Amino acid sequence: MALDRSYFRGSLALPQLATQSAPVTGLASLATQITGENTLEWFITRYEDEFLHKMLGHRLYEAYLNGISSDEPLQIWLDLRDRIYIQKNGFGFSPAANYVYFYAMQTAASQNSMSGEVRHKPDFAEAIIHKRKMVLAWNDMVDAIQHIREWIWIHRKELHDAMPEIQDAPIATSQEVNIPRCCGWPVFFVWNFPCFGKAFEFRYENFAGL
Repeated sequence: MALDRSYFRGSLALPQLATQSAPVTGLASLATQITGENTLEWFITRYEDEFLHKMLGHRLYEAYLNGISSDEPLQIWLDLRDRIYIQKNGFGFSPAANYVYFYAMQTAASQNSMSGEVRHKPDFAEAIIHKRKMVLAWNDMVDAIQHIREWIWIHRKELHDAMPEIQDAPIATSQEVNIPRCCGWPVFFVWNFPCFGKAFEFRYENFAGL
């Protein structure tokens, strides 16, 4: 997988989580106990792969992983990778990072004890900030997914040709529908790539939905 600490800065910063090379101590160490895990790498391992599978659909997901890990990847796989994982001036940007961040933040809201799950009880202002950050990260992720899937739609023929195991399958269709968002009614594409496998329909979130 491609995510590392460089993707979790700014609005996606998770300073309460250690990395394998930089463990946390003191109060930050206590914060990692709230999540039940010690490292950012655990969350990346748990959720990055899940995100790719949901976004791409199982066939395109498997073809992408096989293609990008080959000794000489086809240009179409390199281009898809660079759409999912963007690097600028040493900083990383990816909807996969937003997905990992969302679930890391969700997990940090509770902890496991001998008597079961114990929820942290923040004050009202803290709870609103926490939810707002999660919602903004999720909705930014949905925006990015739409752009990636638009790119997949434009390059569906090249992707189809790069997957010899599906040559007999129809390529793809799409349908435009309106899905409500916090602010406005953006165009939302419901994707149907029968040759690539069914993808997950990511929807926009609002504060009430968390």
